[in-house]
Amino acid sequence: MESFIGFREILALIIIVSAITIYFFNKARHLERMAQIERDQLNAYQKRNGNSYLEIKLGLLMLGLGFGMFIAWIWERIDRTVNTDYATYPAFMLFFGGLSLLLSYAITNRLDKRSKK
Repeated sequence: MESFIGFREILALIIIVSAITIYFFNKARHLERMAQIERDQLNAYQKRNGNSYLEIKLGLLMLGLGFGMFIAWIWERIDRTVNTDYATYPAFMLFFGGLSLLLSYAITNRLDKRSKK
């Protein structure tokens, strides 16, 4: 019996869920900024959250996800005796994505300490 959910379906689902999450995150952020502009509190907000290092975090996350996909592909090519049924792709992507987020936390924490000196 063939698997109903394949790699393409899982990848499409991840992309759709990510897009919806980003949309609602940006919408909530926009509403929060509009409320702060109405109360004239935007300058205090910008000073407090000046260095968020979003580029470092997203870059390392994408690097981790791509590396996880690459390792899963290599694993599938090397070990042809094990039926992976596409569970290795999300597992490796989440594992290396999580490791990259931990690495980005360490890097941004170190950069914050240097900028406070």
